[in-house]
Amino acid sequence: MKKLNISDDNTYLVDAADFNKIRYAICELLDANKSEKILMLNLKPLFTYDLWFIIVTALSVSHLKKLCQEIIFSLRKRGIYSANVPNDVDYESGWVALDYGELIIHVFMKDKRDFYNLEELWKKAIFEEYP
Repeated sequence: MKKLNISDDNTYLVDAADFNKIRYAICELLDANKSEKILMLNLKPLFTYDLWFIIVTALSVSHLKKLCQEIIFSLRKRGIYSANVPNDVDYESGWVALDYGELIIHVFMKDKRDFYNLEELWKKAIFEEYP
């Protein structure tokens, strides 16, 4: 079972198959919205619990904002809420992390993704490219 946020202080459990459907639905949404270099990382080898990252590159600040808003809207329709809601300053920073409990989605501008290089930082994770 995986934990996802349903409100600021509550979580609910989803089974692995539903969790995988949610992860892939997010990746499909990102792909349909012309994002680049979609990557999923399973960090379980580094922790005693499941933790997934989805890392993606946006083409501009407005594109980054659109991607984040699409993800937030899509998951809210499923009753899943982020622990944080980005604001305009977050978008301008070039890196927004949407925290959904055991799933964290990192939306980067290319220069920020290259600089922070999460792929290298978490190189012991299990990598899964999309598609």
